[in-house]
Amino acid sequence: MAMHQVARAGEIERAYAGGDPRFDIEHHGCVLSAVINSAAFLEAMVNELYQDAADGHGFNSDGYLAPLGDDTRRRMAQLWRETAGGQRLRVMAKYQMLLALAGRESFDPGAQPYQDGREVIRLRNALVHFIPESIDSDEAHAMEKHLRGRFRDNAFMAGTGNAWWPDFCLGHGCSTWAHMSAVALADKVSQALGIRPNYQRVRLDNWKGYERAPGESASR
Repeated sequence: MAMHQVARAGEIERAYAGGDPRFDIEHHGCVLSAVINSAAFLEAMVNELYQDAADGHGFNSDGYLAPLGDDTRRRMAQLWRETAGGQRLRVMAKYQMLLALAGRESFDPGAQPYQDGREVIRLRNALVHFIPESIDSDEAHAMEKHLRGRFRDNAFMAGTGNAWWPDFCLGHGCSTWAHMSAVALADKVSQALGIRPNYQRVRLDNWKGYERAPGESASR
C-alpha cells in the first residue's frame, strides 16, 4: 500500500508541473497514507518475528526463523510474553533488542538506517496523534529540525510563504523517503539475522501477481 500511494503521489506532482500553488486532497491523502503505512510496516514486521517465536512458528525447513537457532528464539518468545506482546516497547527498541537477543551488533542510534527509521515513526506519530498548534510552536520547529533536508519539499507549495511543517514537508519526496527508509531498516535487520521474512518472499514472488512492484517503473 505504501508503494502504491508513493507512486500515485508522484504522478499527481508530475502532472501539476509547476502550476499555481494549491492544496490537492488526493495528493495529500496519498502522502499521509504512504507515511502511515510505512511506519505500520516497520512495526508489523518486527512484531511478526517476535510473535512467531512465541507461537513456535517458522522454525523448520524454509521457515524464516529457522536460521536464528533455539536459544535466540527462546529469548525472543520470553521477551514477548513478559512485555504483553511488546506493548511496553517502542518500535525501534524492538529492533535493537532483537539484534541483541540474536547476538548481533545493535544499531548506532546516530547512524543510518536507524536515524531515518526513527524519524519515520516520529512523523507517523505526529500525524496520527495530531494536535492543532501554532505554526510557530516548539513542535513545528522540532519537526522541521528533524526532517528538513531528508527529502524534497512538496512541489505544490513552491513559491508560497507557508510554514515548512506540515505544508512543505508532506509531499511526494516525504512519502518516498518514508517508504525507502522503512524498507532499508527492515532489510538491514534481515541481513544481520540471516533471515528472509515474509515481505521479502512476497517481493520475490512478483508481489502476488504484479508484473513488478506497485509503483515500480518498467525500466528498473
